[in-house]
Amino acid sequence: YEEHKYKYEAIIKKIPSDTIILSNGLYSTKLRIASAILREKKYKVFTTDHGSSAGLNEWFNYISEDLFNYSNIHFTYNSITENVCNQTNYKAINVGTPIVLTKTRFKKLQRFLARIRCNVYTKKPILIYASYLFTNNKPIGLGTGLDRNYHEFRKKLIKALNIFTGKVIIKPYPALRFIDDIYATKYLSMKNNIINQGEFRQFRWAGDIIIIDNASSTILWAISTDIPLILINSNRNKLTNEAKIELTEAIFLFDENDNDWNLKLKEFLSLNIEEIRQLWKAKIHKRKLVSYKYIYGDIGMFAQNVTNKINNARV
Repeated sequence: YEEHKYKYEAIIKKIPSDTIILSNGLYSTKLRIASAILREKKYKVFTTDHGSSAGLNEWFNYISEDLFNYSNIHFTYNSITENVCNQTNYKAINVGTPIVLTKTRFKKLQRFLARIRCNVYTKKPILIYASYLFTNNKPIGLGTGLDRNYHEFRKKLIKALNIFTGKVIIKPYPALRFIDDIYATKYLSMKNNIINQGEFRQFRWAGDIIIIDNASSTILWAISTDIPLILINSNRNKLTNEAKIELTEAIFLFDENDNDWNLKLKEFLSLNIEEIRQLWKAKIHKRKLVSYKYIYGDIGMFAQNVTNKINNARV
């Protein structure tokens, strides 16, 4: 602590006193030290959401009061997340989602480039599974389980993917805690690829189906493509009951706590890709409502709203 405190104090001493600090969420222990020093010295610190889906996840119902306490004002993408933050006596303001996070122009070109990045060239359908992370057995919220639980869950999921007749791409979480590729290939057939480097947002367009097993920031990148999305409600990051009900009508939802969930997933993946696309299209109206409520909020005015709020705070 003292080492980092000394380091940050030396850096902050060089920053002009009227400087406004705007950052992504200062989540780590080290960055919270920097935030505390900045505010102690009367700098204005503003932060924005890392993800967009705090209101979807059950563990946010049990957060400590200081979880988001790393700035004077925190900017959220939607009103649900704003309410979650403000329930902990923390100043949060809904400013909408940056358009760059939801931009879907040039889909065919993005698909072509993503498949080059994935080094996958096939006319068969492609399924991308973007996994969550192991946490070195550190619980990340009430009831989230440990790495052994997540390992057993992923083993069932990856075995179920083998029914898919096209190509399967596994995209491990970029912050690797274990050697994911060795672990995963034990349960995969040779028709699959594992991509350890890069971000999911760079590869998502390559898919004809996307599977995620948590509703963190990944859900925004996935749902904005309008590619059929499967969410497995895993105990690593469980949905609230309300969000689970609404998402069931908006995307394809399976629940780890349901009996034979993996067999039901296997049955679904045995469908023809065109059947899956038609089922996906049928959910479009509810998907727009759920996306607005829990994920996007208002799109396109983020920069203007943030600028206005910062200028007002300076007065």
